[in-house]
Amino acid sequence: MKRTVFFILSGLIVSLSGCWKEIIDIENYYNEPAIVRFTSDTPKRSMIETMHGTYLTSTLFNGLNDGDLLWTNFQIDGNNQPYSDMLTVTSLQYVQIYSTVARLKQEDDIIDEYDPIDFMFMDIKPIKNMLFFWFRHDDVPDGQTYSYEMLFDDPLDASEIPTLYIGAKKTNAPVTSVYDNLVTAYGFDMTSYIEKYFERVPNASEIKFHLKFFANVEDEDADDDGFVMFNLGHVSWPYDNNN
Repeated sequence: MKRTVFFILSGLIVSLSGCWKEIIDIENYYNEPAIVRFTSDTPKRSMIETMHGTYLTSTLFNGLNDGDLLWTNFQIDGNNQPYSDMLTVTSLQYVQIYSTVARLKQEDDIIDEYDPIDFMFMDIKPIKNMLFFWFRHDDVPDGQTYSYEMLFDDPLDASEIPTLYIGAKKTNAPVTSVYDNLVTAYGFDMTSYIEKYFERVPNASEIKFHLKFFANVEDEDADDDGFVMFNLGHVSWPYDNNN
């Protein structure tokens, strides 16, 4: 049975310029990954770091720590800004999400531990060294959840584009659903991959990779290890290694 994949590559870099006074209308943001931050002043103010910028929030992040990951909806009202130094978001809705660290693929990795992904809806939204994805699984028994793993290779030829491999593992641990108990948002810390990439291509202005997901060794499009390539060629991620 052939797997169905939806892949959305959205806004790898969005630059905002100017001060908050230039935002006049209300702007709504949906399904945005964010990182919890706090100001250094006393008392500390809560912030969210997003792919669009870092914003103050009137919501107090009790029980959350700096660096925790969220999936959010929020609003920016340019006509209702309490501070002159930073934009403040309102109507913030969030759930905490989980993450793992991408690591170099080893010969003894046990691929058989992966559970086939039958249907996947993915949305890449980077924040600095983090990549965020949506995953969807159909026909999942009640209480069944998944954790995710990302491996990457390191081709000897620097001209070759490395490949990221994503696999799902069954778990009964609480994993946050962000839409109708079907879609799970997940973050991957890409620091190791980025370091390896710039060892290969020191002056690169973007990071490139192929992307594969584990489907099934019997899938007609799968390689010998059961991974299926997305039909997008390679992905280019603009990245400034000096910041």
